[in-house]
Amino acid sequence: MNFDNSVIFKNTKYNYCSQGIRELKFTLEYHKEKNKTDKFYLFDHRDALGRLREILLFTPASFSEFNRNHDKSIIALKKAPWSCYDEDLTNSNLQLLHLPNEKFISSSYVKRVLGYDTMTEGDSLRFFNYVAQSKIVVPDEFWPVLFLWLIDETNHYNGFNAVLNALFGRDISEEKRLENEPSDFNQFDRIMSDSFKLLVALTYDEAATIQGYNNDMYIYDAIGKPMTGFVKKVIRDEGWHFSKFASLTAKYYHNRLDELETVLYEISNLDGREYKRTFFLDHDPRMETQFNFDLKQAAVLTAKRVILSKVKKHKTNAFLS
Repeated sequence: MNFDNSVIFKNTKYNYCSQGIRELKFTLEYHKEKNKTDKFYLFDHRDALGRLREILLFTPASFSEFNRNHDKSIIALKKAPWSCYDEDLTNSNLQLLHLPNEKFISSSYVKRVLGYDTMTEGDSLRFFNYVAQSKIVVPDEFWPVLFLWLIDETNHYNGFNAVLNALFGRDISEEKRLENEPSDFNQFDRIMSDSFKLLVALTYDEAATIQGYNNDMYIYDAIGKPMTGFVKKVIRDEGWHFSKFASLTAKYYHNRLDELETVLYEISNLDGREYKRTFFLDHDPRMETQFNFDLKQAAVLTAKRVILSKVKKHKTNAFLS
């Protein structure tokens, strides 16, 4: 790929990173599907101290489309700050964490919450690989967004796992059990075979997850200040995911808005069931006791409001251009 004539270099603050995803310290063995997830182009912007401030990510196809259409709305763009578990949860910070007073929050409940957070965030890799290997047809911009999403979710997993091990010790037998437990994505076939429904579902799912973390913040606060700081950045990441999935929906599927409300309620009716290692729609009320109809309804309304708002903005920008 020849980058010399790329329109992206009209904005000179961005640099092409020949190291690609290795520049992001990302080494997870994810599925590399041809023309989807096998190759990414990374551009970044750093401040005067060399700190990473912005990331742009493309696949070859989305990069070609960007240059061909001179599209100003780059969806796979992420700005700092974002969560970074090995900076927020250093060994010295982990030593500051402690279990809450048993009178207020039992240690068994803390372990249950952290264990579920660790498992579900870690299942992001299963979800990513499943979608990458599926036959679903999505916009080219979807893949770099989903890859940045995977980097974040993997970072969240590493952070929650580090805290879980610091407070309770590592349980290798439990890790092996979870590693061998199968996923059941078939229960979501109606959603995951339709790109519009999938993007709406991801938007809803992120809205519900943000509510879940906010509702559990009293637990994270009780564990210690480093944990609070990490989870606040996790929530910020989830907000970025929510916004980007909503943007993809608005940009590419604004012609299906008449289905939006029906699809959102179809999705919410699939949520709140027994969790089966899918990452997706993971709000199992047996584990998230605060997750109820009102929270599902709130997630539906939030997703609907933001998608419609982004459609309006997209149409305005298209008209002006």
